[in-house]
Amino acid sequence: MDRGIHDTEATAHPADSRAYLLRRQTSVFAFQKGFFGSPASGSYSQWVDLPEARIAAAEFYVTNDRGSSPTAFQAYTLMAEGGLRTMAGGQYTIQYDGTLAMMGNIAPPVVVERTRAVRDVQAYVEQEPLGEPVMIRVLLDQEPYVDLAIPAGSLMSEPVSCFDRAPLREGSLLQAAILSVGTGAGSYPGRGLTIVLRL
Repeated sequence: MDRGIHDTEATAHPADSRAYLLRRQTSVFAFQKGFFGSPASGSYSQWVDLPEARIAAAEFYVTNDRGSSPTAFQAYTLMAEGGLRTMAGGQYTIQYDGTLAMMGNIAPPVVVERTRAVRDVQAYVEQEPLGEPVMIRVLLDQEPYVDLAIPAGSLMSEPVSCFDRAPLREGSLLQAAILSVGTGAGSYPGRGLTIVLRL
């Protein structure tokens, strides 16, 4: 794809910037003669199944026996995640019911049933920690995938976007560890941890 296309600005990027391979997809929708202007045209809608993708740009035009219209376009690369993301839906959940403590694996591993893209990861507790935050690490095949922190006095962590992380591969194992909790005077580690990976 050309730099600066669709009114975007062609700017310099650091040498270590991540590059993404773009793929063009074309969808064609046919209409019967006389459709536009009919009562049916006022409520018409159409959708394209495109799960687990990042849309960098979209183009639209119509054509008939008189020719094609000008092409309308929209670029999405200036959005926070570098595009308009679509997901497959669903989630993976890892839970621990007791009082929190440092531990290497809070639950049996979750087996990824097929390759999935992750939207974001967030952690919740039933009873908030006091004094010090709870530090959590999600691991993919024993390697760090995302780190989360539940601040003291809070019931949840900030969600962490996984746009820049590799997809979960089929057959991979997801696990979670608690790296640290409050142990000093006046501290409470919290209770009932749930980690949600939204797909």
